[in-house]
Amino acid sequence: MVKKHKDETGSVQAVLIIAVIIIILSTLGYIFGTRFLAPKAQAPQYMNSGTRSMRDSSSNATPSSEQNQADTQRKIDAERFISAVVNYQSDNRGQVPSEGSLESVVSEYITKDGSSFSDPSGKSYGFVAMQPVAAGQLYYREGVVCNESDSGFLPGTSRQVGVIVKLTKDYYCTNT
Repeated sequence: MVKKHKDETGSVQAVLIIAVIIIILSTLGYIFGTRFLAPKAQAPQYMNSGTRSMRDSSSNATPSSEQNQADTQRKIDAERFISAVVNYQSDNRGQVPSEGSLESVVSEYITKDGSSFSDPSGKSYGFVAMQPVAAGQLYYREGVVCNESDSGFLPGTSRQVGVIVKLTKDYYCTNT
């Protein structure tokens, strides 16, 4: 009887381990834009590859994985800009760059070594005075931190700055 109880406990533990692995893989798939457990959507059988590529190239919609890659790049670029601001502050006794000097921050701390600072759509990032509405726009504000609940800003200290970038379907906010 005791041996049977141990076997049941071992099989319950094995099932729990498998369930945890499935949950972890599903979560990673959601985060990185892939699905481990769900089959990929198939194009209808009557469409050949020539028709599919024509349809994709003529529409403005980008496939989900491309949108996810573009959004990831936009987030990375926003973080690169915040890193440049932190470096600027280190070189300027903690002062934050003014809105008028943002292009020089980009050229001095991001693109100086030949790196590009462009939206995945190909447009160079530009700074706007309100919430961005198009690709390639960064909304920069001094004295703020990100409001995690609505991708906006909350008051911060005079040495903090925030940046919002437009994603495919949402916004991304980051701050010093």
